[in-house]
Amino acid sequence: MLYTLGYALAGALMLAVVAAKFRAVLRDPGDVRVVGLAVAHLTLAVGFISAIPVSYLAIDRFSGVGNLATLVVYGSVTVCLGGCLVCHNALELPRPRAQAASRRQLVLTAVAVAAMAVLFAVADVHDASHPLDFDARYALDPVAVCFQLVWWSAYSTALVRIARVSRRVGRASQLPWLRAGLAVVAVGCVIALGYALGKATQVAAAWLGADLTWVSTALAPGLATLGAMTMAVGWSVPLVPRWTLRLRALRDLRPLHAALRTVAPALAGNTPAVTPLYRRLITINDLLRALRPHLDPDVDRLAREEADRMGLDGPERHAAVEAARIAAGLRAHADGRVFGDTAMIREYQPDDAEDPARTADMAAHGALLWRTPPGHPDHQLAPELRALCEIGRAWRLPHPLVPAVLTRLPTRSR
Repeated sequence: MLYTLGYALAGALMLAVVAAKFRAVLRDPGDVRVVGLAVAHLTLAVGFISAIPVSYLAIDRFSGVGNLATLVVYGSVTVCLGGCLVCHNALELPRPRAQAASRRQLVLTAVAVAAMAVLFAVADVHDASHPLDFDARYALDPVAVCFQLVWWSAYSTALVRIARVSRRVGRASQLPWLRAGLAVVAVGCVIALGYALGKATQVAAAWLGADLTWVSTALAPGLATLGAMTMAVGWSVPLVPRWTLRLRALRDLRPLHAALRTVAPALAGNTPAVTPLYRRLITINDLLRALRPHLDPDVDRLAREEADRMGLDGPERHAAVEAARIAAGLRAHADGRVFGDTAMIREYQPDDAEDPARTADMAAHGALLWRTPPGHPDHQLAPELRALCEIGRAWRLPHPLVPAVLTRLPTRSR
């Protein structure tokens, strides 16, 4: 039961990582870093799921080959580690050298899997299924031990290389989340190496006449599972800032979107689903266009007077003024008042988010710094999305300027 729960949990975690990277793979299938990690986690998920005793026995029954699931598990993990090394080569080396190193790694991985397949085929290990104690059961069979030696060598060599590259890339990186994630990956590699050490210790003990089966059947698999899960967490850590930013943006835009839906409910649900943020931004802009006839030019002047009185400037001033205009426009819409075709939300931020001085100024004003890589659906919308998030935050809190303007509206616009 413990093996079933542990391997199932690890397999589910790997599939969750694959799902998180699936969209990135579709966007840029040529990015070996993303593709390498996606393939690595997918094959590792296959390995863990195949190692679940029920799955293990099912593979053997379906194929008619005893313990074939062991080859599936070991081969999957070997391919996984090869994919990880391809990704790390791309992180550490210039593109031409990374491509050459990746080709060599793919050849080595293929050779290791082929060698394991040949040794497994000729070894006398097909008498009965042993989902929990394969290594211990055949510890005294010379060909089976050779099969295991190839597996342990490929496994351990890859983990050592991944740990070393992770440390080098982490030390050289200026990105704190990437440094932290790669440090966790290195720790996971060290933990996972305990698997090979435990298996080798049990086999050596068997040849010396000692019984350390528990090391092979309990300690080693536990260390392998813990190490793999730790590494998966480490590879996911660099994504935390983007996930956090996305959640913050959705949080800031949700109340504004809900308020604007009353202007044109049918329009609010008529945007194609590209990404959630893309859909939310386009929908809000469409709703703001529908609100244009209800935007009173006098409110704009009133909001700027209040902003001057409060001493606001920069992004905060712009966001607060626009949030007040929207609030007044929604009130006018509810009252059925129309003022003509007033200008919509105005841009105030040039597309220079990469300028250090501009970035520092925006950070000083608490701006939401939005960065997306080229090729991402939100990339071209990043400056507009950043500005709308600031307006959404001023609406959500709300900024003190918003109620200050609304309290003066009866005497200024009615």
